[in-house]
Amino acid sequence: MPDTIKIFEGGEKVRLTICAKANEILLSPILGFLVKDRLGQVLFGENTLPFTSSSPLKVLPGQEFTGEFVFRLPMLPDGQYPVTASVADGDYHNNLQHHYLHDALIINVYSSKVRWGLVGVKFESIALEILND
Repeated sequence: MPDTIKIFEGGEKVRLTICAKANEILLSPILGFLVKDRLGQVLFGENTLPFTSSSPLKVLPGQEFTGEFVFRLPMLPDGQYPVTASVADGDYHNNLQHHYLHDALIINVYSSKVRWGLVGVKFESIALEILND
């Protein structure tokens, strides 16, 4: 456990790793996460299924496995955002949820920048110019 709390502004490149250990055979394991706001509304999330469905990874009982997600953190309003991690097995049409870990992580966001809406977008550039003299 880190000694300090990491505070994000939004727009940072982050790496979220979910580690799990199988209690039984998983023929098509799925690891995923959801980031929620203070009201419990899901803001965004992802899982490994879209990236592994064509070649599932079989996990045996007792084996540890990880899912890694690299993305830019949206520019969220100041606050704390709980992350739920999950483990499932299956495919798009037939899957079984094995475990949810609610509040597995709290993302702390504080920025001096004004945010419009629930999720801000980091822009590459914004310009204002006069076209006629």
